[in-house]
Amino acid sequence: MGAPDPLAPAESLEIHDLATLKVMADPLRMRIIDLLRRRPATVKEIAGELNTPAKSLYYHINMMERYGLIRVVETRVVSGIPEKRYRATAYLFNFSEARPCGDERPGVQEMETIESMFAITQDEIRVSAEGGLLDLRDPDAGLHLEWTLLDLSPDAFRDLSNRLEALLKEFRSEDRPLPMEQPCRMFTLLYPTYRRGERPEPPPTDTDSRRPDS
Repeated sequence: MGAPDPLAPAESLEIHDLATLKVMADPLRMRIIDLLRRRPATVKEIAGELNTPAKSLYYHINMMERYGLIRVVETRVVSGIPEKRYRATAYLFNFSEARPCGDERPGVQEMETIESMFAITQDEIRVSAEGGLLDLRDPDAGLHLEWTLLDLSPDAFRDLSNRLEALLKEFRSEDRPLPMEQPCRMFTLLYPTYRRGERPEPPPTDTDSRRPDS
């Protein structure tokens, strides 16, 4: 066995901020990162691989480098101009502990987190389907899709939430053999909602509460 490649991406990287998650939640950037997981490349090489003008990539490259999703692994001078070769910083980015930061209104950044995770999940499903890993027409070929409205008491809600967490913990166990035969993504949501036809009214804001009676 040869020496490990010092330029290779890390096996995984924990991301703890919403800003980085939002940077990654872009279809073009996810395609770039996926390419740079496989091999180092210059902006010109990335443009050729993705059939995209190189000039349109520099903003995305600089943004991803700034937030630590990719890094420069080689710089050389070509015709008097520095040329950088980039590589993804990790094969897997973990966002499970990502938390919002800043002074946005309550709930705004949490919604942005959810939207970013939806975008990344949608792109992963598309790539898996295009690559033949997933047959969207066959429920037994890798896609387990449930969209169910449950009628739960508060105690039953907590019980189901705890059971889901326990199940995920079992399959995330570090005692399981690695590497996995097939990496899989599980995107779990459990949240209170409303009955159809009974859409809740938003709570009054501070401004509303200060309005004089008409």
